[in-house]
Amino acid sequence: LRLRMLNADPSEGMVVCVYYGVPNSVVGYVDGSRREPLSGATPTWDNLRLTRLTPDMPHGTYYYDRVGVETGRPGYLYAVVRGGKTIDFKISHKIVLTTKVNVSTDWKGWENDSGDNFFKKGLDGLTRNIALLVGVPPSRVSILGEGTAQKGAFWNEGTT
Repeated sequence: LRLRMLNADPSEGMVVCVYYGVPNSVVGYVDGSRREPLSGATPTWDNLRLTRLTPDMPHGTYYYDRVGVETGRPGYLYAVVRGGKTIDFKISHKIVLTTKVNVSTDWKGWENDSGDNFFKKGLDGLTRNIALLVGVPPSRVSILGEGTAQKGAFWNEGTT
């Protein structure tokens, strides 16, 4: 998505709200250079606060509300656009669950040994993903029951 104010003076600005509706992060680029979101403004489950942007803020100031603090509907991008420049937004392959945890959603990331991918396989992956979604340490989540999970118990041999 590319935003600009056509035929506007750099002293003019506006706040734009765009609905994306995806859980991933959205990254901004001003004149081809990556711009980080406004520090401390991005709502997460442990920071349920909406920051108001104003048109007099610098061009490219933005944050992505993937929680839905203002409307209850997650996925809104808020950005300041001023005359004379463009800002591009791209969907990232990262999901920010809390301010403490970032995980990657790259395809085949489960083959990566770094352990920062959301789609980790097996029971360890299941407990880890539940912990990430709830916002607790993985050591606080366990699977209880009398049986044991064997290969192929849930879907097929390759995924359990």
